[in-house]
Amino acid sequence: MGSNPILAATGAPLLHRSRYAAPMAELTTLHLTAVVTREGDWYVARCLEIEATSQGETVEQALDNLRDVVEVYLEEEPAPAAPQPPLVTSFDVRVPA
Repeated sequence: MGSNPILAATGAPLLHRSRYAAPMAELTTLHLTAVVTREGDWYVARCLEIEATSQGETVEQALDNLRDVVEVYLEEEPAPAAPQPPLVTSFDVRVPA
C-alpha cells in the first residue's frame, strides 16, 4: 500500500475504508503472533492472541490470508487491549516405544 504524501506531510491520520462498512476509521497497528505449520500440501497459520486460522500453499500466502481473516474479524470485534506476546515454548512427552 503506497503512502499519500499530502496526508503524510500534514500529519493528518490516514483513513481506511472497510471492505464491508461505509464509515471511515483511524488505523492503528497491532503486533500479533502467528504459528505456521505444514499440514499435508498446505501451510496453516494460527494467530495466538485471536482465535483465527487460515491456510495457503506457501508460508507467505498463509500469513497473508491470516492477516485478511484477522482484519475482517477486528472490523466486528474489539481489538485486544495491548496484547501481551504469548510465551511460545516446546516440551517433551513420553510415548510408548
